[in-house]
Amino acid sequence: MEINTIEKFLIIMHNVENSKFYVDSYQLKLCLVVISLSELVKEKRIIIKDQRVIVQNFTATEGMLNELFSVIKESPKSKPIDYWLKKLLNKADNLKWQVINKLVSKNIFEIKDKKRFGLFTYREIVLVDRNLRQKIIDDLKIAVLKDEKLTAEQVLLLGLLRVLHQIPLLTAEQNELAEIKNKLRTIVKQNEIVLAVSKIVKGMEERAGCC
Repeated sequence: MEINTIEKFLIIMHNVENSKFYVDSYQLKLCLVVISLSELVKEKRIIIKDQRVIVQNFTATEGMLNELFSVIKESPKSKPIDYWLKKLLNKADNLKWQVINKLVSKNIFEIKDKKRFGLFTYREIVLVDRNLRQKIIDDLKIAVLKDEKLTAEQVLLLGLLRVLHQIPLLTAEQNELAEIKNKLRTIVKQNEIVLAVSKIVKGMEERAGCC
């Protein structure tokens, strides 16, 4: 079964203990936009140069990405990455549920309708395949610890985990954690899109007086 990058990210970030995500809704959606922009780069629809998004191919893409790409194509000139990260956030909630529903169809997630105080209905997202989540995490951890040549997808996922302060999801062993953190110091700098989201998250944390 093929699992793409955005699906892997949601699986990693899912907290199996409380059926929620490890980060707040804003940060989660921000990262979904980041991954979507990275996919558009991979498809050669856009290029990132000097922290700006430049449309390279105006041909429509497929599925979930096209809704975001359509907005970018309408811009008469290139704009900074952080502009698009914020601009596309209003599309990200719909994107999130499209991905979740796709994972439900693959029997990886399950959605349960619950009631709070017997009145308010809400959707609980349950991870069905915990082994798959552990394998994705282990593959990332091993790639770093064994100094394997990281793929673009691994760099992106690891960079986002570092930006979100979620590297401890990879391991509970303190020695491994210290080694991974040390090896990932340059990861954010290797990816312009991750660097942009890092600045946004850091700004949020500074305003909140944390981290």
